[in-house]
Amino acid sequence: MNTMEELKEELLRTIECYYIVDEEDRRVICGNTGLISLCGQEIMDLPFPEALKGSPLLNLFVQERPESNSLNWELALEGTENYLLVRNRWVELNNRTYRVGAVTCAKDIIGLSRELSGLTLQYQEVIQQNRELLQDLQWSAFHDHLTRLGNRNKYIHDSETIFAGEAKIGILNLDINNLKLANDRYGHDCGDRLIRQVGSALKQLEEDGSSYAYRVGGDEFLLICRNCPPEYPDLAADQILEMIRESNRAYGIPPCEIAVGTALREPGQSFADLEKLADDRMYVCKMQMKATGYSG
Repeated sequence: MNTMEELKEELLRTIECYYIVDEEDRRVICGNTGLISLCGQEIMDLPFPEALKGSPLLNLFVQERPESNSLNWELALEGTENYLLVRNRWVELNNRTYRVGAVTCAKDIIGLSRELSGLTLQYQEVIQQNRELLQDLQWSAFHDHLTRLGNRNKYIHDSETIFAGEAKIGILNLDINNLKLANDRYGHDCGDRLIRQVGSALKQLEEDGSSYAYRVGGDEFLLICRNCPPEYPDLAADQILEMIRESNRAYGIPPCEIAVGTALREPGQSFADLEKLADDRMYVCKMQMKATGYSG
């Protein structure tokens, strides 16, 4: 035996199972030890329908012949632990038809595929978790968790991108009075409730689509209105105060008083100057409330 023939023999030994079937008498005329180990010695002594009668291994030898010569792998046996794959070629020689086939066990391949599928699902879950975490971080960067209003970062961003070039802008600057008193006497849960009261009132005003509410400090809030009618800031301030009074009565907590400063943008006025004007007016309002008996 020359070197090439020896190499061919070694090649055949690497195939888990191989066979040559005489299609006319349905017999395996050549098969390796792997085939015998899989199907039993009867596969070499009897026609394969008889040798494998009642066995799912019969599927190895009953693959339909393709229209053209094919070397594609086909699943020959599923629903077992083996997952056998078969590859056939039909050969015409001397007016007889032979089938040359090879069989491989795909158990490891299937198992690896399942492991990869599991890892893929885990990877997808991690991606989704990271995406949700990123969304949470992005939301937290621009929102106040207690009131769910925009925070100072959001206000600064919007003032530079939305409001800077807007001609008809109205501002309400709001500051909660008695917040420290509520925190000292009744605890921070009570103070948080006061903050949420103001936030809820401002949130309702955002529903018109032209108003933007922010919590820019511990007890400081801003409401910005685009395309603002001249009467809107004062009307909005009255509406907020009334909503706060109703909430005070409902909860029976220390009165939540609001100092408010309003301003409308004048031609040529910068947004920064408009903001300062509303802040100055809010401070004046707070001093007046303090002078008339406000103790916060």
